[in-house]
Amino acid sequence: MLKKFLILSSLIFSLLVKGEYVKSITLENKTYTKEDFIKKQLTFNIFNSVDSSDIEKSKLNILKTELFGEVRIDVFKVDSGFKEKISPSILRKENKDDSVEVSITAKEMLVFLPSLGFSTTKPYSITLGASYGNLFRERHKIELAFTFLDVKGVYLLYTLPTVYSRKYTGEYKIFYTQNDRDILNIVEYHKGVYLSTGYSFISDLSTQFILGFDRVSFKDDTFSISYKSNDLKGYDEFLQSGIKFTLNKKNDPFFPTSGNFDELTFLYERNFWGTEINRLKLSFNNVNYFKFFKGTFAFRNKFLLQNGSLTYYNLAEPDPFENRTVSEKDVTNFNRYSGSLELRYPILKIPFEYPIIGKISFNYIVTLFADWTTVASDYKDFQFFEKGSYLYGYGLGFMFFTEIFDPIGVQIGFSPVNGYNDILKKLKYNIFLLCWNF
Repeated sequence: MLKKFLILSSLIFSLLVKGEYVKSITLENKTYTKEDFIKKQLTFNIFNSVDSSDIEKSKLNILKTELFGEVRIDVFKVDSGFKEKISPSILRKENKDDSVEVSITAKEMLVFLPSLGFSTTKPYSITLGASYGNLFRERHKIELAFTFLDVKGVYLLYTLPTVYSRKYTGEYKIFYTQNDRDILNIVEYHKGVYLSTGYSFISDLSTQFILGFDRVSFKDDTFSISYKSNDLKGYDEFLQSGIKFTLNKKNDPFFPTSGNFDELTFLYERNFWGTEINRLKLSFNNVNYFKFFKGTFAFRNKFLLQNGSLTYYNLAEPDPFENRTVSEKDVTNFNRYSGSLELRYPILKIPFEYPIIGKISFNYIVTLFADWTTVASDYKDFQFFEKGSYLYGYGLGFMFFTEIFDPIGVQIGFSPVNGYNDILKKLKYNIFLLCWNF
């Protein structure tokens, strides 16, 4: 009786369902990651109607976990009595009484990975370490790393990123760092802990609450911090609190060609133990991607605003490759706005098949870009609409990358602000090693 009831229920459901519906979902290969965790990243389930956008969105959700080198979702028609592989692009929710089977192939990257990072702009640094990127066989990550050169130190980082099926997120870090800030001619020491946790109320939008402690001291005890309150103490101990909003609507986590990325961070630092001082810091980063024939336009706007009991060491240096045409010392100040417009154009794509991580490709691109920056000691003194307040320039570059590591390449920039004499001596070389500028 039960068997007959199930058969009859299935027949009735197939008559009522609107659109092509999923009869089964199978994972074709064995992974370290739990099968249920992978299936939870799908935007559909068994007996749900689907179309091509469901397949593309589900593939992107699995790729965003950054656990897999290759993800493939195959669809098979099964109404005719035998399996017929079809292109996901022909799936339509308007089709009635059709059923499909979905097959997922996810080639997992190595669970234990070395960590390697470079900073090719001042302050220079190399990061060496190791990470375990699939803790508990889900998307958790723990990393221990050491830094060298201008930035010396050690940190332990545990990350719990949000995914499609899990709305909460967290980042927990303890660190000790010596930062040789050659541009300011000072050496800072930082000891502290950083905690952030949050919840995603809306798809692609993450909210994190920040709590931390940072003890800042200096190599030279005679160095004057020079607060407005005339405090001469050689160190500060800050309690940090704040909030960060991240909206990620990029269409690809490795090489986006459309969509946008926005991040807004508000941080309040207060020294309760020494002189009553405080600092407010607001940063906003907006990047938009547009398809342009076979290439991609990327357009960025980046703000950093500070207020409070500011001192010399609060001078903010630009992030790596924030302006690729002028010297970092020329765009160092308390407050800053930077913009960039870049054309990324693919010129060659070479696919490779690897036994562990699956199918990846080496992608070669040329870039054309323009960067501009304006700074101010007080955020009220910005002159956004006066051309003379901007330092700007343009340039070109060549880079290559794959789905499992960020680009390697070079971009050469030139700023015409100081004239066109001795152009070769005024070129700025930006060496990219396993990183994007935005």
